[in-house]
Amino acid sequence: MPDDTRDIILTRIRTNLLVRRDERDVSGEAFAVSNFQRSAEESGGLGKGLVQRFEEELALVGGSIRRVFSKEELLASFSDLCRSEAYHNLVLSREPSIEELRLDEELKKRVPGITLSKVSGTNLIAQLQVADVGVTGCQYLAAETGTVVVRSSPEAPRALSLLPRAHIVIAKEEQLLSTVAACLAKLSVDQAHPSSAITFITGPSRTADIEKVLVKGVHGPKSLHVLISSGSI
Repeated sequence: MPDDTRDIILTRIRTNLLVRRDERDVSGEAFAVSNFQRSAEESGGLGKGLVQRFEEELALVGGSIRRVFSKEELLASFSDLCRSEAYHNLVLSREPSIEELRLDEELKKRVPGITLSKVSGTNLIAQLQVADVGVTGCQYLAAETGTVVVRSSPEAPRALSLLPRAHIVIAKEEQLLSTVAACLAKLSVDQAHPSSAITFITGPSRTADIEKVLVKGVHGPKSLHVLISSGSI
């Protein structure tokens, strides 16, 4: 390719990139907010009527959901889940939404032989490698796909939702949005919680790369459970 042709092409690319960047700087935030608001309106409001859709979609990809209406119901459902699935070693995130539940104290009273610890900044991998379950909150839930949106932080490192064989998410109905696009739009205008990683989790880890045989738990947890509360707990 002649040098002058190459220069022309590169100049055009640079020009287009600059134009698009300027347009994005001016209108990107407004566009994201508009999409989010429209999505909320189409769904009848944030969280309204979305629990059933989320439950159906999550079930299709192999996850489970338990709906609770009080802290007592949450603790009872959590305890029942641990007993029925034989979960004995749990690691809890240090997110405020998890800390305020005092799970480390409450579950020890209800589940004999259970071991609970809070995520540690030292020896984190070793701690999680022997854990049955990682327990986290979430940022949002997308009803259309049964997706859980988790934001990583020092209180809830990404490995907490990846290394243990099961992942339990404690969420609130108000975190439900209608679509993944609505979650992305909301994230794009939320500058108050910077994060090193935002993970979209749709069901347990699964792959069919080898001979097209579906296998769960290869790249992450084999089980995903969502406990979602309606109202204040």
